[in-house]
Amino acid sequence: MRKAIAVYCGSSTDLSEPYHDAANIIGKGIAANKQTLVYGGGRIGLMGEVASSAAASGAQVVGVITHKLVKHEQANES
Repeated sequence: MRKAIAVYCGSSTDLSEPYHDAANIIGKGIAANKQTLVYGGGRIGLMGEVASSAAASGAQVVGVITHKLVKHEQANES
């Protein structure tokens, strides 16, 4: 059975480089451990970086976002 990890973090893009580096490391780690990422569905900020990194590294990625929030946020295609 494939395990899932839920990650919820901000969509702000105004953060220093170490936060972005950590988001990429987390995404790659999720994929390396053959886990599924479940996250808030955004494609920008740390949330988007974790998802993009995980997907690019081969992880299954599931974004959870309400229809109402899709209008206000930049939803990812996952």
